[in-house]
Amino acid sequence: MKRLPCGMILFFLCLLLPASLAQSYTNLSVSEAKAAIDSNPTLVVLDVRTQSEYDDGHIRNAKLIPHTELSLRLNELNQTDEILVYCRAGSRSAIASQILVDAGFQNIYNMLGGILDWIDAGYPVYVKYSSIQVAINNAFEGDTIRVSLGTYYENVVVNKTVSLIGENRETTVVSGNGVGNVLSIIRENVTVAGFTINNSGSVPYDAGIYLDNASFSIIEGNAIKGNLYGIMIYASSNYVTVKDNNITINDFGIRFFSNSHYGNISRNYIADHSYGYGIGATSSNYTNISGNIILNNYAGILLGGIITGSTSHNVVFQNIIDGCEEYGIEIGGYYSQNNIFYHNNLVNNNQQVLISPEVSHPNFWDNGYPSGGNYWSDYNGTDSSSGFYQNETGPDRIGDSPYVISGSNQDNYPLIYPYGFFPWDVTGDDYVGIDDIVAVAEHFGQDPVHPDWDSKYDINGDNYTGIDDIVLVAEHFGESI
Repeated sequence: MKRLPCGMILFFLCLLLPASLAQSYTNLSVSEAKAAIDSNPTLVVLDVRTQSEYDDGHIRNAKLIPHTELSLRLNELNQTDEILVYCRAGSRSAIASQILVDAGFQNIYNMLGGILDWIDAGYPVYVKYSSIQVAINNAFEGDTIRVSLGTYYENVVVNKTVSLIGENRETTVVSGNGVGNVLSIIRENVTVAGFTINNSGSVPYDAGIYLDNASFSIIEGNAIKGNLYGIMIYASSNYVTVKDNNITINDFGIRFFSNSHYGNISRNYIADHSYGYGIGATSSNYTNISGNIILNNYAGILLGGIITGSTSHNVVFQNIIDGCEEYGIEIGGYYSQNNIFYHNNLVNNNQQVLISPEVSHPNFWDNGYPSGGNYWSDYNGTDSSSGFYQNETGPDRIGDSPYVISGSNQDNYPLIYPYGFFPWDVTGDDYVGIDDIVAVAEHFGQDPVHPDWDSKYDINGDNYTGIDDIVLVAEHFGESI
């Protein structure tokens, strides 16, 4: 009898095998799994261990469904999602992966070696602690404490140089029970990131995060709300960085106080402080305040205060200060001087700037020419001239006359358009390309009396869409915001 070739035999065997024996998920090493997590924000990470194992340490934002419950809870997952499955060492995750495949899930990855190999590779895990304070008390100097999601009702004191990292700022909550500071940092080089921090006390200087002699600390990526002060930086806490936080609905937002110098406050969203200011600095110098969105506060930025609270040599730039009930910027204190403000957008504040009568030293409101000053929503000047003295022919998107604040305080080069306005991108796709050139060309020859006139195609602001406008767009070809 003629024998079939081996390849043909294997082909027929595969046809006869039950589907349940055919592995159709993909195995990944822990390094491959880590790369997949980092590169794919929509990847679902599925932990199939028990609750107690999960609490002892899990991968960030992992969803827990024990493998023994998986078949009954498939409706909690989406069949078209990419799902990475892991367990302790790899056995249960293989079973769970096959359950998913048999149920019609299409993109399943099984992490070989489980959480044990993940930890051995030095990758981070998040732990459900009985309290954050217990974790700090048991930590060593320089440790990173990764806190699992949940609400922790406590008043935490960080008295060691540690990094305190929440799993998810929306669901890892520290609540102060309405008493004292929610989180007190009394050590240098502390990092706090990834938490919601709320419900401080209401006694003067109580705060969501309170720093005392905590130089070189970093407060990053937190939601801080419902406190007296959102963040209080106190008593010689120098070189403190506060960035990428969402600070809302406190009485006051951020305050630098009592000789805390060289701070960096950047890219924070600071809103809805109806009682006080968004950012305040008193007796604190050489701080950069940049890239913040400061909306709907009683006041925007306060530098100085009482006569003894002078604040100097701070740089305030590229902030949006909008809708303040009282004032956008206030300067107080006799010796508050040499502060510079430029490329800020001050929009619809009841009073854009208030300079207290005791301030008798110079502060500066622009960055020279051609860099320019600030955008003022109530500026009514024209832009028909250019140059250092604004006496040359042709517009330059800088006002021809200064914006006068009070006395000798004036912005010599007020911006005609808000800083960050990208006029060459007429199609609004955040990129200057051929579509923008074509769009301007289609409006060639139009002026304000033309029925199809649209000023956005008048790039140089001369009330005519012409070759100069097309050239300006072409000169910025390939740029993006």
